[in-house]
Amino acid sequence: MNAETKKSTSDVLCPNSECEYDHHLEGANFCLLCGTLLTKKCEDCLSSNPQYARTCYQCGTSLLELREVHN
Repeated sequence: MNAETKKSTSDVLCPNSECEYDHHLEGANFCLLCGTLLTKKCEDCLSSNPQYARTCYQCGTSLLELREVHN
């Protein structure tokens, strides 16, 4: 793998035990193969957190409750 490709991929293992793909694009939110959620974006500070996180590692905001979207 060349240096350019290494910079554009991450070693985040897919949390889906049946998939286990680990060459996702840097910053990917979903697995490229199975569509499993890899990260959760904090609605307050926009930090990416592991999909299993309950609170944001950066600001402590709860990631368990989805906020209503108003049109």
